[in-house]
Amino acid sequence: MNPIPALIVDDEYLIRSLVRNSVDWSALGFELVGEAEDGEEALRMVEELKPRFMLVDINIPFINGLDLSMRIREHHPEILIVILTGYEDFQFARKAIKVGVVDYLLKPLNPAELEKALISAREGILRGDEENRVASEDAVHSKEEALRELLFKNDSALSSSAIPFLLNIEPETRQLVLCLIEIDPPEAPELVRSRISVACEVFSDRDGRLILLFNEDDRTIRLKDKDYYGVCERLVADLVARGHIASVGISRPVLGFSSLPAAYSEASAAIDESFHSGINRVYAHPSVRPVSAVSAKLPTLPSRESIIMLLRSGNEKEVVRVAQTVFRELGLSKAARPYCEMLCLELILVVNEYLKDADLSIADVLGTEDDYYSLVRARKTRVEMEEWLLDLIKRSVVTVETQGKTRTHLVVKKAKLYIEKNYVRKGITLELVAEHAAVTASYISTIFKKEMGISVIEYLTNTRLEAAKKIMDADPLVTIIEVADHTGYSDPYYFSKCFRKRFGLAPTAYLHKKNPAAFE
Repeated sequence: MNPIPALIVDDEYLIRSLVRNSVDWSALGFELVGEAEDGEEALRMVEELKPRFMLVDINIPFINGLDLSMRIREHHPEILIVILTGYEDFQFARKAIKVGVVDYLLKPLNPAELEKALISAREGILRGDEENRVASEDAVHSKEEALRELLFKNDSALSSSAIPFLLNIEPETRQLVLCLIEIDPPEAPELVRSRISVACEVFSDRDGRLILLFNEDDRTIRLKDKDYYGVCERLVADLVARGHIASVGISRPVLGFSSLPAAYSEASAAIDESFHSGINRVYAHPSVRPVSAVSAKLPTLPSRESIIMLLRSGNEKEVVRVAQTVFRELGLSKAARPYCEMLCLELILVVNEYLKDADLSIADVLGTEDDYYSLVRARKTRVEMEEWLLDLIKRSVVTVETQGKTRTHLVVKKAKLYIEKNYVRKGITLELVAEHAAVTASYISTIFKKEMGISVIEYLTNTRLEAAKKIMDADPLVTIIEVADHTGYSDPYYFSKCFRKRFGLAPTAYLHKKNPAAFE
């Protein structure tokens, strides 16, 4: 297999160098044929070098990454594009996905994520090449192949001749309506066709969803919008009764076969509404909705540190409230599924960090592998995603409180033992105690105070002062400097201050009180 030519587009040399050196491009089946610093240079290099894969930063000079991707996809649909973006530019990455970008990578770049994206792109390119080879060798298209070619390649020659013949529809047909059905578990096209009472073509798209294509003209049954609704609603009800999950998106009636790609896009956008509004329902062409219905501002999460602190302090209800607020705003803004998935994954990573404090993982909570992305992708709707995440938060807290109790006690015991054996050492810090207990400083700080009622540093201070008192009880003639030195204090004055605060009198007064004769 010949290597796949690849082009990197980024205005920062360090980023290009990182992209170039963070993975073994050759081993993954790619050849880096060039690097462009701006959008105009990238367009020239596309024509000269004929890349099949491009990694494009959104913020580049002259022509930004989004506009560049749109122009390339328009003239070179064979090129697969992956966008490189920062978290704050996610809204642009979201737009890029809509214009044909196959994936996006977040900065700072993760080599493992880049390798995963390259493997996926390579498979997509090879699969597309194979499909093109088979199509060119087979001069006679089946009905289903021809319909797919029309929808996904927009072949005008095919639409003007072969499609009407294959569908047994006259070229002057006035209107076509396309319905897209998502069924889980999948159902064979012929079985679905047998349950529909009106004339239509049924075939599958590239993602395994079923397409129903109705045609209207003066010589056949004339169905209006409400009638398509009725046909699809009855089909959904039948599928649900037989144990399936089903959602349907319906396009507006379109004129002519060349308009079918637009109808497919409308039906696909309609079915996407099921993510926010629920499954087992029928949705119609969203392009007729008011713009204001989808223009709400996209929500963001509070800082990761603030959420972790809430979890560590046992404030589960507040964390649940934060998650509920975010998902409510996602619903109001009709955020695209990829954005919802990203925020959900952010929250999962916070929960996982909280679990790590107790030496636990999401696998311990759910009994499954830590494939967070697959777990999120398995949720079919925003509501289902929210319910699953809230359940994960609650179960994680319960798991930490139950399975974590024994470990918490052992960690506190280890910290106490270290302090009691090493209090004479100067410079003991919270971080040093945490290191010897094999946990983070924030974790030992939280659990120690929760179990002992005082902080780690307070326990260290009390241990040192009790030891100081024992030394003075045993030897009334000992000097304050010696006592301070033998209990971990570098400064006798500070030691005296701590002793007075703890016992109500200065060390010298304590010695005099214990043995007045020694001071006469």
